[in-house]
Amino acid sequence: MIKLKEVFRMSEDQLYERIPKILLQKGYNRDDMIVFKNDYIYAQGNIPIMLVSHLDTVHSILPKNIFNDQKQNILWSPEGLGADDRAGVYSILKIVEGNFKPHILFTSGEESGGIGASYFVEDILEIPNIKYIIELDRQGNNDCVFYECINDTFIKFIESYGFIENYGSFTDISIICPSWNIAGVNLSIGYYNQHSKMEYLNITEMNKTIEKVKNMLITYPKDPFVFETYKIKKKKRKSKKYNIKTTIYNKPLNSLTDQEYLALERGLLQYDDYLDEYNTRYNY
Repeated sequence: MIKLKEVFRMSEDQLYERIPKILLQKGYNRDDMIVFKNDYIYAQGNIPIMLVSHLDTVHSILPKNIFNDQKQNILWSPEGLGADDRAGVYSILKIVEGNFKPHILFTSGEESGGIGASYFVEDILEIPNIKYIIELDRQGNNDCVFYECINDTFIKFIESYGFIENYGSFTDISIICPSWNIAGVNLSIGYYNQHSKMEYLNITEMNKTIEKVKNMLITYPKDPFVFETYKIKKKKRKSKKYNIKTTIYNKPLNSLTDQEYLALERGLLQYDDYLDEYNTRYNY
């Protein structure tokens, strides 16, 4: 099994060479594995949940000096540790070592806008029969982040494992889940101060998440969780409900302010209403 510090010190190219070998050793089928170097590694398993993490980090150099504060059980490096998201990579491999075989995805380019995840959803035309997706790419010790997914049943299910809903901006599942219409969550994996040389990893917290995920792989639901998101309903509304001043009607169209034009574009003030009022005032 690959060691924790080794995962931090390895280049992406080295991980693309090493990870498939580890997966094959743990019983994954070569025919069910796809490796596109610098894009992603995908392996189908026999547990209907997919685990995701990304191989890239924001740091331009790999950490040579990695220090372990044994009292606090944390790792850090003056070069920048890269626990975002090498902690997630290690955690998935650690789970696989425990004879769990979920579907697995390792991506590249997450820190550059999800490049690997975008190629992945383009390439995989047959969506696997999975219940939901877990990404291990979140700071802290007990966050669960759902991004645009608002499936309340799924959120309560994840929180039942000891996580607390929080909010984030982006990770790989922000691309994968809406594309596949499958709910997903990003879980804390114990790192802090990401994207800086002050980053550190709390190993105790990482191991707690690993154990929680193992339990999730054992007790998965019968039916998949569907990706549900916000729906915006467009309705015609009068301007007075949105504090659009009626003095707008005294102006020619070419003299409207940017805010007033925006109101027109968004349907908060109907163009026909404007013309009717304009014509009434000036007896056209």
